[in-house]
Amino acid sequence: MATLKELTQVSITNVVSATQDVKGKTKKMVDLLVADGVKSSMLDKPSKKTDANPNATLQFGITQAIIKGLPAEWVSLIAKDTKTLSDSDKNAKRYAQQQVGSYYGKVKRALIDFENPKSTAPRVTRTAQQRIIDALNDAIDVAQGSEDLNMDVALFIKNIKANIALVK
Repeated sequence: MATLKELTQVSITNVVSATQDVKGKTKKMVDLLVADGVKSSMLDKPSKKTDANPNATLQFGITQAIIKGLPAEWVSLIAKDTKTLSDSDKNAKRYAQQQVGSYYGKVKRALIDFENPKSTAPRVTRTAQQRIIDALNDAIDVAQGSEDLNMDVALFIKNIKANIALVK
C-alpha cells in the first residue's frame, strides 16, 4: 500500500493554495477589466489582416501585459528578430508566442465566464423510487419497440405496470 511522504503532502497543499491564489487574482483581473469597460468581444482578433480593428490598442496592451509576466528568457526571445535566431531558438520563440496566445485566451475566457455566469439553479436529484419507475418505463419502451423478442410482450408489459404500481 502506498503512503504519502510529508514532502508529497506539502506539494499537494502548495498546488491547492496556488490554485486558490490564481482564482482570486483572476477574479480581481476580471473586475478591473470590467471596470475599464472591457468586454470579451473586444478581444476578438479581426478575421483578416486587412480588416479594421477598433480594439487593436486594447489587444496590444493586454498582450504586452501578458509578455511582462513571462520568464525573462521568453521575453528576450519574443523581442528578438526571428531571422537572427538559430533553429532551436526559433522553436523556443514560437513556443513562447503560443504561450502568450494561450494566456490571452484565458483572459478572454475569464471575461466570457463573467458575462455568462453558469446557472446556479439547484440540481434536482431523483429519488430511488423515481429512478426505479423510470427504469421500468424504459423497459416497457424497449419491449414495445423490439420485434424480435421471444416472449409475450403484452404479459411482460402488464407485469411491469403491476411492479410500477407496487413502487408508487
